Amino acid sequence: MFCLCFYGAFRSSEVVALYREDIEWRDGGIVITLRHSKTNQSGRIEQKTLPRNPAGGRCCPVSLLETWLERSGIQRGALYRSIDQGGGLGAGRMHPVTFSNLLKQALIRAGLAEEGFTTHSFRAGFITEAHLRGKSDQQIKRISGHRDQKTFERYIRMADDMHDPGNDIF
Repeated sequence: MFCLCFYGAFRSSEVVALYREDIEWRDGGIVITLRHSKTNQSGRIEQKTLPRNPAGGRCCPVSLLETWLERSGIQRGALYRSIDQGGGLGAGRMHPVTFSNLLKQALIRAGLAEEGFTTHSFRAGFITEAHLRGKSDQQIKRISGHRDQKTFERYIRMADDMHDPGNDIF
């Protein structure tokens, strides 16, 4: 779920709203259909394509999603489900607050609880990392869904001036 958020530059509300039927499997990856989002209240269909990591790897969002579906047994309905008192999967969608709580627990286990990460850090992190790797704004916005350039630019968070590719003197 966390890798999907990062590689798809999703908002947590978008990920918890996904249904199994929103995933189209292709040879090279998946196409995810978003029916609603913060900036799309009218129900205009948006799609995000996520390629499979060629090397597989433990952070490939497509491979991890396959593993999740296999282990959870989810064939249709909510992709990420509510969790009952015993830790079992419910029938309904996971609530964004549950998503946030799961992230907090993961950050504590990783020793990163004090770093200020939130569920929105996945989206900002993807945009910043893609920018640092030299991807064009157009390529990044194709994934993030941004239409307004000024809003998009606020997501690019430089660790320091030494990481700014536009700051190269030589």
